[in-house]
Amino acid sequence: MVIQENQAHMDMEYLRRNEIARKQERDTRIETLQQLDLNKRQIQAQIDENNRLREEAKREYEKEREQVDKVVKRMIEEDNEMNRIMMQKKEQSQADMILSFNEKRALKQRQAEMERYEDEMVRRYAAQQQ
Repeated sequence: MVIQENQAHMDMEYLRRNEIARKQERDTRIETLQQLDLNKRQIQAQIDENNRLREEAKREYEKEREQVDKVVKRMIEEDNEMNRIMMQKKEQSQADMILSFNEKRALKQRQAEMERYEDEMVRRYAAQQQ
């Protein structure tokens, strides 16, 4: 009976140790799973933060790009306006030169007509005086 009691006590001790070992193993697995879950959540938070920063950088880039595009567009418009004004001034200068040339030609013609008229008048006067 003592052997059976010893055997029963050993069996009980074995079962108790076995139960403790399984509990420790289960606790270790639970702790490992919890740590893995925590790591997963931390990594996901980092990914989310990186995505947020990437989107923020993209928005900032697009905002700056829009501002640059506006400045470039304004510069092009100013250049076009300057070119238009210069072309208008050039055309006006050409028109003024043509007008001036025509006025000088008309004045020369008028002077030539006046000289011919005066010459004719002098000739008539001379003819009357003879």
